[in-house]
Amino acid sequence: MTNVGDSARVLLALSLLIGCGSSGDPLGPRCTHPDRATYSTAPQAAGTPGCSGTPHAFAAPAVPDPSATFSAGTTITLPICHPYYPTFAATCSCTSVTSDGGPGFEWVCPL
Repeated sequence: MTNVGDSARVLLALSLLIGCGSSGDPLGPRCTHPDRATYSTAPQAAGTPGCSGTPHAFAAPAVPDPSATFSAGTTITLPICHPYYPTFAATCSCTSVTSDGGPGFEWVCPL
């Protein structure tokens, strides 16, 4: 007679093997991302309002020049795969926002 616990362990092992497939990655194929952060526009002149620094999302690695400023509408492609859509590189857009302190800019990263 087979122990129910043994059968469950065998089924779990088989489903993990089948789920991983030949790639060995249970999440499937991963994205192709740049080696470092890339931008859709050139940096603006010093002192120009816009987005700068590293986006505060996805544990983004530091950008090459944190003092560079980019205009609204600029897209940054990060050197990491999106955590929820791993077949795509993580991106953020410089967006104009208004808060109690007045107009400003921030990197907005879609989930």
